[in-house]
Amino acid sequence: MQKSWVKKGLICGIILLFVGSGLVSGINNIKIISNKGGRGNTLYVGGSGPGNYTHIQDAIDNAGDGDTVFVYTGTYHESLIIEKSLNLVGENRTKTIVDSGHSTYVIDIFVCTAVSVRRFTIQNSSKNGINSEAVEIELIDNIVKNHGYVGICLKNSSKTIVTNNIISQNERGLCLCWGCCNSTVSFNIIEENNYCAIYLYNSSNNRVVENLFTNNEYGVVISRSDHNNITKNIFKYCNLCNIYLYHANDNRIMKNNFIDYRICALFSCCSNSWDANYWNGPRFLPKPIFGRIGQHGLIPWVNFDWHPVQEPYDIPRIAI
Repeated sequence: MQKSWVKKGLICGIILLFVGSGLVSGINNIKIISNKGGRGNTLYVGGSGPGNYTHIQDAIDNAGDGDTVFVYTGTYHESLIIEKSLNLVGENRTKTIVDSGHSTYVIDIFVCTAVSVRRFTIQNSSKNGINSEAVEIELIDNIVKNHGYVGICLKNSSKTIVTNNIISQNERGLCLCWGCCNSTVSFNIIEENNYCAIYLYNSSNNRVVENLFTNNEYGVVISRSDHNNITKNIFKYCNLCNIYLYHANDNRIMKNNFIDYRICALFSCCSNSWDANYWNGPRFLPKPIFGRIGQHGLIPWVNFDWHPVQEPYDIPRIAI
């Protein structure tokens, strides 16, 4: 009798063991299913892998928030639309080319957050190379060239990072406009743009630091934008003027190298601070910056860089 109870106990224990295992397995399956939408996947474009996409836009459309779209070298004749948070990464910035064939934009980023675009050549739009109305954008290590209007146009963006790009042969290189704030533009080479390297309009509290601006009509144009820092940049061969400020106040222009320019700087209807810049040669007296003040800019005025430096700054991250 006792043996019978032992057998029954063993059988019950085995049954419970299987049931428990099934429950654990079911719970694990539920977790996997519930996390499947959490993403972090990588989708591939080009190359020879099985299941790789032919078109970048198809991969973007099938990606979820937080995914990465990796693009192998090649020339892709597309105009891209991004409406979700993702990472768009090229294999090699000189060999991974997105060419819109003179469509309006090459990459158009709508209202979303956390988009990163890295290692592409972005070329040949009729208007803007990268056009963005999103926040927390990272544009890193790209070549942006030959656009009808703006190479990179950012509107109403905050906490944006634009770094290590070459931006050239556009009407305007980079625009921060309509409420861009708390963004950093650093270590870029912006050259051979017909009007200006950087244009700030109605945008405040941004940092422009350690960039090279060369062979542009204007270096930096700041209009109706306050509290921006323009620091440790190299302005070289500006065909007209290094910096022009219009109705822009409390901007700080300091520790820049201004080399081989036609006009050092101009301002109209604004008040800003200039300090410790290098003005194309050693100076032992304050450097005057001429402009106008008053509501309509009718009163001639002079600002001063009271502490011009004797030698240009060494800015090793920028190749001249």
